[in-house]
Amino acid sequence: MKINRLILSAFGSFSGEEIIDFRGVQGELFLISGDTGAGKTTILDAISYALFEETSGRVRDGGMMRSQYADADTPTYVKLEFEYRGEAYVIKRNPTYKRQSKRRNQDGNYALTEEKAGVELQLPDGTMYRGKKQEINRKIIEIIGITAKQFSSIVMIAQGKFTQLLFASSKERKEIFKELFDTEIYARIQDQLQEQAKISTEKLKKYSMHYQAYMRGILLPDGYERVSEWESVLQYETMDRTELVEKMLEEICQQSGQQAKKDREVQEAAKEQVAQMKVKLSQAEQELKWITQRDALQEQLKQLELQRAQENEKLLRIRTAEKAGQVEPDYHAWKIKQQEQLQCIKELEEIGQLQVQRTQAKDRLVPAVNRLKAEGAEVAEGLTPEIRQLEENLQQYEQLQVLQTGLQKDSRIMQELQQRQEQIVERQGETAARIQQLKEQQQELSILANGYEAADQMEQTAGQRLDKIRRLQELWQSREEEAIRESAYQTKLAAAEAEKVKAGACYEHAMEQYIGNQAGILAKQLKPACPCPVCGSVEHPHPAAELMESISKEQLESFQQAREAAEKSYQQCAEEIHAWQQTLKLKDQQLQKDGEELGLTDWLDKADAGRILEATEKQAEQELSARREARQQTENAGKQLVRVNRELPELEQQVQEYEQQGKKLETECQIVHDRIIQQEAQIAGMRKELVFEDMKQAEQELTRKKQELKTWTEKITAGEESLQKLQTEINRILGILEAKRTEQKRLEAETEQRRLQYEQRRLEAGFETEEAFLKGCMEHRVLEQLREEHNRYEQHCKDIQKEYEIAVREVGEKPSYELDGMREALKTAEEQEQLAEVAYQKSANRLSTNETQVRQLRKLQEQYRKEEREFRIYETLSKTANGRLNQSVKLDFQTYIQRYYFNEMIRAANERLVEMTGGRLYLQCRELKNLQTQGEAGLDLDIYSAELNQVRDVKTLSGGESFQAALAMAFGMADIIEKRVGRIQMGMLFIDEGFGSLDDDARQLAIEKLRSMTGKNQTVGIISHVAELRDEVEHLLYVKKDSHGSHAHWFQ
Repeated sequence: MKINRLILSAFGSFSGEEIIDFRGVQGELFLISGDTGAGKTTILDAISYALFEETSGRVRDGGMMRSQYADADTPTYVKLEFEYRGEAYVIKRNPTYKRQSKRRNQDGNYALTEEKAGVELQLPDGTMYRGKKQEINRKIIEIIGITAKQFSSIVMIAQGKFTQLLFASSKERKEIFKELFDTEIYARIQDQLQEQAKISTEKLKKYSMHYQAYMRGILLPDGYERVSEWESVLQYETMDRTELVEKMLEEICQQSGQQAKKDREVQEAAKEQVAQMKVKLSQAEQELKWITQRDALQEQLKQLELQRAQENEKLLRIRTAEKAGQVEPDYHAWKIKQQEQLQCIKELEEIGQLQVQRTQAKDRLVPAVNRLKAEGAEVAEGLTPEIRQLEENLQQYEQLQVLQTGLQKDSRIMQELQQRQEQIVERQGETAARIQQLKEQQQELSILANGYEAADQMEQTAGQRLDKIRRLQELWQSREEEAIRESAYQTKLAAAEAEKVKAGACYEHAMEQYIGNQAGILAKQLKPACPCPVCGSVEHPHPAAELMESISKEQLESFQQAREAAEKSYQQCAEEIHAWQQTLKLKDQQLQKDGEELGLTDWLDKADAGRILEATEKQAEQELSARREARQQTENAGKQLVRVNRELPELEQQVQEYEQQGKKLETECQIVHDRIIQQEAQIAGMRKELVFEDMKQAEQELTRKKQELKTWTEKITAGEESLQKLQTEINRILGILEAKRTEQKRLEAETEQRRLQYEQRRLEAGFETEEAFLKGCMEHRVLEQLREEHNRYEQHCKDIQKEYEIAVREVGEKPSYELDGMREALKTAEEQEQLAEVAYQKSANRLSTNETQVRQLRKLQEQYRKEEREFRIYETLSKTANGRLNQSVKLDFQTYIQRYYFNEMIRAANERLVEMTGGRLYLQCRELKNLQTQGEAGLDLDIYSAELNQVRDVKTLSGGESFQAALAMAFGMADIIEKRVGRIQMGMLFIDEGFGSLDDDARQLAIEKLRSMTGKNQTVGIISHVAELRDEVEHLLYVKKDSHGSHAHWFQ
């Protein structure tokens, strides 16, 4: 990853838009320097915020980064231009912050409005990535391959976080390495193996439960002799099938089959007997059914014969109604014509009355219309000249109205001009008062603003003093922790010395025994007249006796090794105490030196040294707070002075503009005043010549007279139209009356003709009188109903007779009889058949169930054996992967893989650490035998001191040593990530502070090492206020802060 440019706008202490170009330091070592609080760390915050929406230390959120020095119109954002894998990207991000609105409130003040957080991502092809904020954040992480937390660990090591990875616990390193090296897949493998082993265990339990269930599902045949043995077999909890169980299952199935076969034969015989009895009973029931039907049909024939007389009477009524139906059309035609004749007579009478009414109305209307015409002519003769005169006067009223409108407009203009003159005079006075007030403020603020540089320097001095006091306190606490270990060192040394004395005494005693025993062994080998191999004598009067307790050479060597080991352990303890004493002495010297620089003398030997440091720190904090407040006051005064200097010229310019506007308004007022006087004179002259007050009254009078003339004209026209309508209606009525009289004569003749035709048809049908005809008439619905009833009766008689004849042919005259005896015998046989069926089904079901259960048992046992083999495999794999084998340290699969990467990282880190410490210190992953047995372990880090030849916890390193080790670890991690995880290519490292804890030699060595690590694919940036670094690093980005905020400049 290469950062090309960083743009900050109103971000942190940077008030405006600040552009920082990193292209000139690609592959180089550069320094970001400046006074405390100048804004050095803000540059890292901006880079981290652009990428991840988090600042580098993750202490301040984006909403806190709005610059207090920025103008209201300056937006807050950061813009990062970078390359990754040769492709260029641009990110622009702004936080949520409040800014001054461009509109005023009702009270005239500017309100605050909230600017929502946003982010833009430009892709290498120049297009903008579309998506919501969270989607763009995920896309950025996808591009560079790491999260904000990982970025702060391997790329941008923030202030106070440099040694975080160095001092992290094994559990914390495991979380970091999980994402860096994609080892989460191994954790998933662990979980899957554990889950699979659990599933396999559950399957085995289920198979065992099913096996017991199938065994209990075996049904014993009736009369089975080995019931007690079988009940004992059911108590087995294992699935291993013994020869006894197999033999008993075969025996149970065999006896079940024999019993089912026997029950089947009994059931078939009972079924055959029932079938034969059912056939005989069915034949008898059919014959008895015909006899019963014959007797019932004979009874129905007798009943139908009794209804014959009633049916004959119904037939007579039907035939009479049919004759009357032939006459009905002529009868109805006569009645219709008779009704039409009566209706025509009624209409003739109504039309005659209407004709009389309309004639009388006409006679009344003619005189009234004549009178109206005469009166209308007189009115028109008087109104016509008046209307003509009013129309001629309207033109003069229009001219008057134009003059009045112009006068009103000029009056309004005159009033507005006078108001503007008053406003200008008022504003001119207010502006002059404001100018006087600002000039007084200008003098006061100038005095305060001139003291900013001094106040800022005093604040920086106070801040540096507080930093030194805090570092002194940290060093003193470290010294106290070292002093506490004195008792443990002395105890350990005493124990080592006691062990050395004990081992030496044991060795001396063993040596005496060994030598004494050697003399006995030689004496035992002496022979008479043979020289002694020791003294050469051939006589052996007092040979040495062999001791009862002998010491071998191997045992002697073992005692010797124990003594040497005890001496070595004692020597190591002594050296360790010596090193501890030297370390304590160095720290005391450093404490005394730093204390004297801060004005503290003879404080280290006092009992309340800690309280002295705390009081000194509190006093320094109070002094810093006071200096900061004083600097803030001068800074605010400077801002106010800028605003006053900017506002004064503007106000003086306004005063001049107000004077010019006043003169111009005075000239305009005079012009309008002259025009008003002229218009008033013209209006007064015209009013003397006109009758009405204004044009509206004249128009109203003209409209009234025209309406009056129109009303008379409309009245006359309406009267003439009414008279014409009456005459037209009278003529229409006379025509209708004549047509109705002709129609009445025609209907009279047709009615008589229809009556004669009806009389003739009635007599022909045999009805002498009209009364007899009407009595014989019947509704068509009733007639059809009677016909249907009679026809049903006749058809029913025929059907019953036919069925009776068929029944007689079947059984003749045979009498009826009973079937109870046959039915009772059949019922008994069926009960016997059911008992046989039940017995057979029971034995057949028992046989089927037993055979099924045996097959399932065999199948289940095979499944159990197969699953048991898989369970052994999964159980072993799960325990291995999750670190639960018989071992003292729990080391799971993921930690094992991460431990490999960790060792690779340590080897890469030691290549730098050896050079920086002159071969004194080596990092090493803690050996398995030394790991704790509780909690997560495996990624613990130790430090090996070549000078003391000892291994200790990395947390025991001093401040300078911790910085060197952390720096080596950072580069080691970057190397391994580059080699092992090819998808991550950072190519840049930022280090925020940490060099203040190094002496000159160590700092120079660290700088040289950092410089050697830079190149085409690696850029290193250092953030520090240590002044000596400015001379040791070629590229310097200097950050300076003044009353207007921070600014950054490159110095090559």
